[in-house]
Amino acid sequence: AAAIGAWRAAFPEAGLHLEGVAADLPAIAGFGARAKLRCGGLTAAAIPSVEAVAAFIGGCVALALPFKATAGLHQPMRHFAPSLGAPQHGFLNLLAGAALAMDGAGAAEVERVLRAEAPAGLGCNEIGLANGRGLFTAFGTCSIAEPVEGLERLGLLHG
Repeated sequence: AAAIGAWRAAFPEAGLHLEGVAADLPAIAGFGARAKLRCGGLTAAAIPSVEAVAAFIGGCVALALPFKATAGLHQPMRHFAPSLGAPQHGFLNLLAGAALAMDGAGAAEVERVLRAEAPAGLGCNEIGLANGRGLFTAFGTCSIAEPVEGLERLGLLHG
């Protein structure tokens, strides 16, 4: 708490995102920060389960707490990553999950969308996805090219 206070004093105009899981969200909101979800890493163990991501999204909806997501979000859709031997989350899955949760969808529906491997499984059109931006505000990736190429492959972005 002292470190957060010092950071806020030093950078009063800057936004603050604090990383955590669903159980941490009330504390993050209490600090007046936004939430950050880590979606991957260098090992399969670093990838949170679909259930954990859905719980995080549901917690953010309940608290009206915007969030961003980082790590492992190189592709638009959930996919199997051979280098990790595990499925990785897609940034469109998170956006659709956030949009549906904001519209009142329960955990089971959000989990279904988080597992979708093709855009047709998202259950949202472009307007629905845009509505999710009020909650899911940004994602981080090591490459700008990979997300763009993934959207182009899906026919969702035309270069």
